[in-house]
Amino acid sequence: MKLGERFPRNTQAINEYQEHTLRGSKEIADSYLGSQKEIIQSFHSTWVPHIENIYDAFWNSCASPRSAAEIYARTVSNFADNVVATSRIANNTMFANRCIQSICSAGEG
Repeated sequence: MKLGERFPRNTQAINEYQEHTLRGSKEIADSYLGSQKEIIQSFHSTWVPHIENIYDAFWNSCASPRSAAEIYARTVSNFADNVVATSRIANNTMFANRCIQSICSAGEG
């Protein structure tokens, strides 16, 4: 076989090898992209409801007049409850101090 006859056959073999390698690389890339799309879809389907609930809880509720009124009513109620509890603690502390003071002064006399 002459040297000139080997080149076309070698060139054809190299071209076939390159085409085979490119097809394999394309299949690998397509498979990788497909798996990435599946992963993104699974995260999307899992997390979107949670994110929407958080968004609804923080943003939509504050913009709603009903929710704003409910938040205001709860704030006022909590404030009033705290004032009553603080008054009770203060009264109980003062009463306990008076009792201790009267006991101490009774013991001195």
